[in-house]
Amino acid sequence: MGLTKKYEKINEGDKIKFTYLKVPNHIFEDVIAFPVVLPKEFGLHDYVDYAKQFEKTYYGPLQSITDAAKWDIEKRNKLGGLFE
Repeated sequence: MGLTKKYEKINEGDKIKFTYLKVPNHIFEDVIAFPVVLPKEFGLHDYVDYAKQFEKTYYGPLQSITDAAKWDIEKRNKLGGLFE
């Protein structure tokens, strides 16, 4: 795509960012990594799976912490008050 001078390559030991993609997409992958910003030339911004990204990077780790503290993240209705 002729982008080697516009964006830096990912080298061994570099820190990367990644995002989950909705499938099907034109690169046939469910995740992509990039060093700083996802190049708009790839045409993948419409395929970013925001729900999965939130689940894997925020909600999942938070769930393990709240489970240890025996807290609920999600609001739940309880029937106990109906029978008093």
